[in-house]
Amino acid sequence: MFVAVRCRKAPAADHAQGELLPLAQYDYFCDVTTEPLSPWQAHRTYGQRATSETWIEEAKNQTGLAQLKTNRFLANAALFQCAVLAYNTLRWMALLSANATLKRWEPRTVRTFLIRVAGKLLGGANQLRIKLPRQHLHPKVWEDWLALSQPL
Repeated sequence: MFVAVRCRKAPAADHAQGELLPLAQYDYFCDVTTEPLSPWQAHRTYGQRATSETWIEEAKNQTGLAQLKTNRFLANAALFQCAVLAYNTLRWMALLSANATLKRWEPRTVRTFLIRVAGKLLGGANQLRIKLPRQHLHPKVWEDWLALSQPL
């Protein structure tokens, strides 16, 4: 059974001038279920599951949980626990920041825009150094990310 729900959006606060004929705006949701639920009950039930489904998708596809290729159970268990710990640490750091953009980013986006930074590997005097650009691609997000590692 397909169930659909239409929810009226709250008026946008960025409209300084009133409109002559304001049109209501809506969010639409559609779920497929075999349960005998009303549309609102189905929307609430499956809406709660949507967050968990997102976490599973991110962990599976963005932290490498789908690519565990050893044939030993204990090795897979250790790799799985490390990947989950890395995912949770990344999400926790993003949620602790005051940056709204960083809170919305998925692990793949954090890795692409903050961790994979163009640089040059320099060697000399038996040392390896990385030369990074002076201006980061996302400077505000980068500063907020670095601020999380500073002692209070």
